[in-house]
Amino acid sequence: MSDVMIFPAVYLEVLDTFSFVDMDVLPMLGFGCIAPVPYTLTVVVSSVLPLIMAAVCVVMYGCFLTRASGRVERMSKQERVHNVEKLWEVYDFDHSGSLDSEEFTHMVRELFGKSNGKKSVVSIEEIFDMMSAFGGDVSGVSHQQFMDHATQLINSPALPNTEGPQSKMIGLLTAKATNLSMLKQQTFSSYLSALVQILLVFHAPIAAKAFFFFDCRSVGTTSKFLNKDYSIECGGAEHAAYTPLAVVLLLGFAFGLPLLLVKLLFSHRQTLYTPATQQKIGFLYKRYNVGAEGWDVFELCRKMTLTGVLIYVPGMARSAFSILVCLIAVASLNRYKPQKNNTVFWVTQASYSCSTLKFLVSTLRLDGEDAKTQKALGYLLIAVDMLVIVTVCCSIVVVFVIFQREVTVIAK
Repeated sequence: MSDVMIFPAVYLEVLDTFSFVDMDVLPMLGFGCIAPVPYTLTVVVSSVLPLIMAAVCVVMYGCFLTRASGRVERMSKQERVHNVEKLWEVYDFDHSGSLDSEEFTHMVRELFGKSNGKKSVVSIEEIFDMMSAFGGDVSGVSHQQFMDHATQLINSPALPNTEGPQSKMIGLLTAKATNLSMLKQQTFSSYLSALVQILLVFHAPIAAKAFFFFDCRSVGTTSKFLNKDYSIECGGAEHAAYTPLAVVLLLGFAFGLPLLLVKLLFSHRQTLYTPATQQKIGFLYKRYNVGAEGWDVFELCRKMTLTGVLIYVPGMARSAFSILVCLIAVASLNRYKPQKNNTVFWVTQASYSCSTLKFLVSTLRLDGEDAKTQKALGYLLIAVDMLVIVTVCCSIVVVFVIFQREVTVIAK
């Protein structure tokens, strides 16, 4: 971008010290000191990284599955009560705070299927008896009634008559298959959440590798070479050999991840705030306000545009386009106020404003300025970046302190 977007030299030197965020793994490991690293190899490593991340999560989940059965057998009564409450949250579809007859029926039949491998074998009369035994009636059972009875029976030395409706229900709630299923579902959601969050963080630098693979510059009148590596001729044998891999990285990861998140959110758009959906994909939007559930997708597209798509915008239009993207981001942030945490909102505001300022500076004709002026602008940009970094660090400390206080209050 330096051919049309000019920044002060002192600022570019500072940026070079933070080049590790570009996820150039091989230079970071020192391979560049041994021999020049061709850009094609960088593309290969970038393509493999998401697969490695996914494989690690799969292996860790597989290791958990081998120990899950023993962990269920060692569950304390308190953990079983906690699982019962999680079950309540999953089956309270309308988030009303009580299970009506339809929700209660769905829960019992699902649990019976997990315990016995069958479904729809419990009659409606038995379900009404169970609801009545838990302090409710045919219209529903409240959360308080259900948890009071469940806690009392789980903590009792011995269950009452196993033929009674109460005992049948507790037998289903505390069955090994039920607790194992809950544990697997919660752990799977945790690993999936961790994987998605990691991919969100590294999406922009990895996706940029695919965009730069197709960024060619003319040398002379007939030849074009890769802008990132002038030892590779565009259209040559080496470039053509790695083009399919770059296309897969571009379509499968750069565009594929945002599209996958859009599909998940759109397909669940009517049930985003039901407990069952929140337990599965709630990690995608639980930190955002209602109406801004897709902010992560917006953020992915913003970063991908500024770090990858931007290189295909010609000439000085590149600066104008980048400023337009930044202004749209700032306007959208203030229009939707997506973050529930006010501290995170202001940190994001500072980050977006900083990006806008930097692209505005790139429109200045610095090549005609004296060295002193360029250096002053460079120090200004460095100061702005440092201010954002310090703000982020302070915000992390503030959030951690607030979290600790909330935990202390809950413990009391």
